Amino acid sequence: MTSSHCCLHDYTGIPPTTSSRRRASEKTPISIGTILSISFFLVLITYVAGGVCFMRYHHNATGRDLVPNLELWTMLPGLIKGGVLFVIQPCRRRLESRGYEQM
Repeated sequence: MTSSHCCLHDYTGIPPTTSSRRRASEKTPISIGTILSISFFLVLITYVAGGVCFMRYHHNATGRDLVPNLELWTMLPGLIKGGVLFVIQPCRRRLESRGYEQM
């Protein structure tokens, strides 16, 4: 293989020139995943900070009551578990009804 595009060093052992490699000064564009992650965390921080300020100054809440929609966040793990079981349950029934005997 003598192509400089498939090997780091050509057959002579001399490394390729910097012009054939990506220069450090070249910037890659931001991916959509990065943009979505940054947007998600900005919205989350704004939601929590705004909710805490609203609960503190509008409702004079303290302690745990400062968390916005506290009831939703305490119920969320159970709701997620229920949703996962709802999706998985038909699959379990199909496997059990295939006629295999329990060992």
